[in-house]
Amino acid sequence: ALIATASRDQTAKIWNAETGLEVTTLSGHESSVRDVLFSADGAELFTASSDTTVKIWNLASAQERLTLTGHSERVTDLALSADGSRLATVSWDSTVKVWDVVSGAEQLSLVGDTARVYSVAFSPDGRTIAAGGTDAIINLWDAETGEGRLALPGHQGLVYNLAFAPDGRHLASGAADGTIRIWDISRAGNREWLTLDGHNWVMFGVDFSPDGTKLATASWDGAVKQWDVQSGTELMTVVADEARKTAVEFSPDGRLLATAGFGGVVVLWSAESGAALYSLDDYPGALLDLALSPDGRRLAAVGENQESPGLIVVWDTETGELERSWQGHEAAIERVAISPDGQWLATASQDNTAKVWELATGGLVATLPDHQAGVTAVNFSHDGRYLGTAGLDNSARIWQLDGSEIQTVVTLQGHASQVWDVVFSPDDSQVATISFDGSVKLWDWETATERLTLPGADNNGREVAFSPDGTYLAATTGSGLVRIYVLPLDELLALAQARVARTLSTEECRQYLHAETCRPAVQGELR
Repeated sequence: ALIATASRDQTAKIWNAETGLEVTTLSGHESSVRDVLFSADGAELFTASSDTTVKIWNLASAQERLTLTGHSERVTDLALSADGSRLATVSWDSTVKVWDVVSGAEQLSLVGDTARVYSVAFSPDGRTIAAGGTDAIINLWDAETGEGRLALPGHQGLVYNLAFAPDGRHLASGAADGTIRIWDISRAGNREWLTLDGHNWVMFGVDFSPDGTKLATASWDGAVKQWDVQSGTELMTVVADEARKTAVEFSPDGRLLATAGFGGVVVLWSAESGAALYSLDDYPGALLDLALSPDGRRLAAVGENQESPGLIVVWDTETGELERSWQGHEAAIERVAISPDGQWLATASQDNTAKVWELATGGLVATLPDHQAGVTAVNFSHDGRYLGTAGLDNSARIWQLDGSEIQTVVTLQGHASQVWDVVFSPDDSQVATISFDGSVKLWDWETATERLTLPGADNNGREVAFSPDGTYLAATTGSGLVRIYVLPLDELLALAQARVARTLSTEECRQYLHAETCRPAVQGELR
């Protein structure tokens, strides 16, 4: 057995692994040798150097067989395809190059970003190349065509090392930020548009601004933040204190931001400046949710408290005065929603029921008792004709609203754990659900057909939200992240087909891409 070493003395050395004796010294580079790699059969050695070249050495003769020239800056890492026929090299010149090992011909030159590239790896099947560098982003390409597949942001420092798992579905990366990350590069992990990483505890609330440009988030870490939807940039921290934040909602005109938390206080803020405008503090317990009427004139809030469980409170937002409050349930109320016409208010409670009320009077319209456990969510469709509920019985339900006659239209079953939210898409053609089973699901609710599952180990948050134009879906997590996914079918098809790391089966094409056949797998950028 042999060991190869690279040195700043411009040489590579071969050692006997058993005796520790030097076998030979390979001299020929004009600068530091930065990496060494044995060929698949062990007969040759590849060396990468700061002199911008790669050399291929015959170990039996200790002679140079080929010099690969093409990089314009130092070469930092080497990777060999599983069949030994292709060599990948990366350089400070921001490129990844692929070479034919026998002839030395350059087959591909790949450019990710403008960063210096330090690490490279071939997937086990030889179809994918991954590379990382000083921009802390890992790029993946199709090793045959050179087309981009994925860009994986997340590290906070230079990416030094990359390694594919034997199954090719996962990629490990090590970086200067002191972390090792495991990435899912399979179909299951490739629909995410942005990950917002600014909170450090359970995410409870998320809402898009009416124009769809901003996203507001509320967390148990006590903070409420606003983000730019396109770039993922944190625009501001609206508040950060010790009170757990449970709900956040933009006013219909986008000028205000309402927040609620365990402190029992609703605060209205300027969405533009982040300045606190006034507080509504008549709730005797922890607030769990709030809802603004379509005209922004009324604000309803619900929560939990020992003395008066099931309390519903409605304020006049213009005067800040308490309009009315009443005991609506026998247990804590998890969620509240107001219908698009402002006529009805719906509540979801741990007493296993959802209820519909007249907003103006507080009069009970109907009790919806079909869930077999606590009800965790209520949301109206945008046309006001339907109501969605979700519960701890692992299901979501859609109800038809026709005056006081309310009946179940369909039950959505498919989650393996508690369902914490159900939300209609802007055109009401789909609903999204989020569950403690770690997944977000999209449904054609009229047929109770699951259209798409967006899995993730920490997609176990409490709320999901569609952007106003239906382009994005934001999902909260239990870890403090917010994930934003692209949703329109045409864009999703393009992204899904562009990002898949393998060819889908016919059944998968029909289920996930709504196509009879799939074209060869080519992935696009994951931002």
